[in-house]
Amino acid sequence: MAMHYGTIIIPARAAKPKDKPKVENAVQIVERRILAKLRKHIFFSICELNQAIEPLLKEVNHVSFQKLDQPLSTIH
Repeated sequence: MAMHYGTIIIPARAAKPKDKPKVENAVQIVERRILAKLRKHIFFSICELNQAIEPLLKEVNHVSFQKLDQPLSTIH
């Protein structure tokens, strides 16, 4: 599946429970700031969906976190 979508799968590090909250928080941000805004729209192609997601993703990537004072795109 990863090859089909041109991506890689990186498993979580063993015995590193501190990694999990970071990932879950990032997923929650995407759900709230992108998916919630698009939930009532109907898309007829992946291209159409990607076009709708792109400006929202750029917006999310440039929002600074309150506690970190840096955008999401700089968090690794």
